[in-house]
Amino acid sequence: MSCAITPEEFFIKPKESKFPIDAINCAFARADAILTMLIVTLSDQENQQFHPHTIGDALWQVQANMEQIKCMTDHSYQAMHKHIYASGREHRLRAERG
Repeated sequence: MSCAITPEEFFIKPKESKFPIDAINCAFARADAILTMLIVTLSDQENQQFHPHTIGDALWQVQANMEQIKCMTDHSYQAMHKHIYASGREHRLRAERG
């Protein structure tokens, strides 16, 4: 039985998870939350609450989340690639045999 992991947990033990969908979803949700916060804040021209450095830091975090997602999807592709193509070869062999 596998349990949900965060991106941080994935990077501690990446080989234990072939397709870390929970960690990918977590990183995506974090980036989405930061972008939503920025959109709401920047849409209100009269009440700009964040200093430009804060906005820059938030965008930097979104970039980091995107890099985590890329790393985890690359790992998933490498871990699952052989299984995907192996099942395709088995299917072709069965079809050829009739």
